[in-house]
Amino acid sequence: MSSKVKSLLRIQEIEEALRKEAKAFHLELIQELANNRMGIPMELIRSYDRAKKRYKNAIVRLVNGVCQGCFLAAASGTSIVAKAGKSFHVCEHCSRLLYCEEPAPESSESPKKK
Repeated sequence: MSSKVKSLLRIQEIEEALRKEAKAFHLELIQELANNRMGIPMELIRSYDRAKKRYKNAIVRLVNGVCQGCFLAAASGTSIVAKAGKSFHVCEHCSRLLYCEEPAPESSESPKKK
């Protein structure tokens, strides 16, 4: 058998091994996806799925009251609820889900007065 044929056979073996690995990895991701979706309320999943059909990023940050998806100001009530982190909120302009980064914990030391 020529070296070229041997090389082609090896290429075929490597490609098949890669396909099998990709398939196994794909199944792991599907399982992880299902596990993550199970703990989320159906209303939130529906909102996410609707936004995901339209946009690459269905969940975006709310920074200084501005949606980072459409860059329009959110209503002040939306900002307050999103900042509190007690529930999710949907941008009234683009329908993406909004979240706020958790505020940095304030240090327990109070500033000293001179």
